[in-house]
Amino acid sequence: MTGMRLKEARKEAGLTLEKLAAEAGVSKQSIALIESGKTKGPRSDTLFKIADTLGVEPRWLVTGSGPKQRNNHGNINQELLASIAASISSSAQEREIKLTAEQFAELVAYIYDAQMSGRFDQDPLSTLIAFAANLDSG
Repeated sequence: MTGMRLKEARKEAGLTLEKLAAEAGVSKQSIALIESGKTKGPRSDTLFKIADTLGVEPRWLVTGSGPKQRNNHGNINQELLASIAASISSSAQEREIKLTAEQFAELVAYIYDAQMSGRFDQDPLSTLIAFAANLDSG
């Protein structure tokens, strides 16, 4: 569960809700809702801000899979992140693919990490279609 991993990472970093909120530039209420599980999933921009502040991988934060510690890409490229999220959102709507908040965040994190690592060999639309095919078969 995202909330449990967020709380774990926040405590390991020695941060209070207030301190994390201030450093990440998100509201204390948003963090509290995520930690308590009272939200379906964080928005991708909120997720990346929190993950960046805590130094953890967004994918791990959402799914628990992959490495916990963030690869050293430096600060989050908010423009690239917004572009990826918009591309996935519009492509999913056009194709009537319904993604949960966690699936959306995982897909954004996957594409962002792949592009930042230089191992991205597909455009976001191809990745979305492959991701949707796995949802249908799973």
